Amino acid sequence: YYNRFNFYYGWESGPNYRYDRGNYYNVFRVYNPDRSDYYWVTVEQRIRKHSIGATVTAFVGVKYRITPRISLSFESAATAFYQWTKKRQSIQSDHMDVVSSEDTSHQFGGNIQYLRFITLNYHFKHY
Repeated sequence: YYNRFNFYYGWESGPNYRYDRGNYYNVFRVYNPDRSDYYWVTVEQRIRKHSIGATVTAFVGVKYRITPRISLSFESAATAFYQWTKKRQSIQSDHMDVVSSEDTSHQFGGNIQYLRFITLNYHFKHY
């Protein structure tokens, strides 16, 4: 088993940015008691979200060499992140004015991936 097992560890980090945009349309049937009839109302909802954050991941792994050219690797990881989000939303319909709202949120979190990767590798010959 000499040189068949390689243990490794490390970390990776980086920033992230995300922009989401959505337009949603809903149609409702509304009863008008003054005229004793129904009419249709279309409601448009626009959502815009900007998210900025950072992620740090620590990982550990083991590589087992089946032959000098073929190996099998297993890796686990733990991740921590922070994300700041700004959400802008507006709602407009046929029968009402535009209603807008804006809010921000902060999110901290993390997770553990007990088995992040399983890889089968082929190693080319070095000259």
